Amino acid sequence: MKLKHKNKQDITDIVMNEILPHSTGERKKFVLGASSGGRFTWNLLEYYGDYFDCAVPIAATYMPSFE
Repeated sequence: MKLKHKNKQDITDIVMNEILPHSTGERKKFVLGASSGGRFTWNLLEYYGDYFDCAVPIAATYMPSFE
């Protein structure tokens, strides 16, 4: 798996197609990140919010609008 990326969509593709399919078989799916990872956690929730059971964005520089 190559971890070089060009944009946010590339990282999303890596998470959804390479990391999540190889889960341990547990029933709950968590995502968390700090700083820029916290921002990416919010981005994942915006696009795939129904997929995750829990999310913990820490010290994110971004917060979505819930309007």
